[in-house]
Amino acid sequence: MAAVGAGSLPDGARFADLAPVDADLVGDTLARALGVVPQAGWSLRDTLREVAGGLRCLLVVDNCEHVVAEAAEIVADLLTAGGRIRVLATSREPLGVPAEVTYGVRPLPVPPMIAPASAETAGLVEHLDQRFELLSAGARTAPARQQTLRGAIDWSYELLDDDERMLLDRLGVFPADFDYQAARAVCPADASVITLLPRLVDKSLVSTVGRISRRYRLLETIRAYAAERSTQSGVESAVRRLHADY
Repeated sequence: MAAVGAGSLPDGARFADLAPVDADLVGDTLARALGVVPQAGWSLRDTLREVAGGLRCLLVVDNCEHVVAEAAEIVADLLTAGGRIRVLATSREPLGVPAEVTYGVRPLPVPPMIAPASAETAGLVEHLDQRFELLSAGARTAPARQQTLRGAIDWSYELLDDDERMLLDRLGVFPADFDYQAARAVCPADASVITLLPRLVDKSLVSTVGRISRRYRLLETIRAYAAERSTQSGVESAVRRLHADY
């Protein structure tokens, strides 16, 4: 995608991987990707803006979700520097910069030819106690969060604040799609579900269903993970009672 997108740009494509980077090193990482050398008496952000004004390239910024605020600030600087730099960012939530266009990566469809076999496998998985160990043989050279299914979901979960975790845990009670009122019914009275639910959507942990009547759903792996967390935190029984009452 980067090669195609950069085809008309004389400075080509540049790549910055933020996966192993802490928030205070985002600027340095993007500077290296763009070939920017720090200048005496200039802040790094000022130097980046100055250089970006003369660049005509596509900058691919991968894995922004854990440093989304810092990445967004610098990307916004680059895009408004006056050059023709374009940015393709991957993240589990939008950066929120002006003129941003987001593309959600949805689950791959099951080919019709193997749908029966997939359905049978799914039925077996429902009876497995250790469903998150199914994908435990990941590449050892990959980041820890990418080596196992549990590691990938743990990574997203750890990026949530306490209120977001509370809501996600409780949403695990829904076996299918649900609406805002249903989500509200299984939460404490003082929970701000109306603001928390869209935040989980932005962070790719909750999906929206339908356009006219907005409903929500969790992918089965996320739902199972949330239900497990609900059990571990000791609220499962209370949440199930609230769900049954609703």
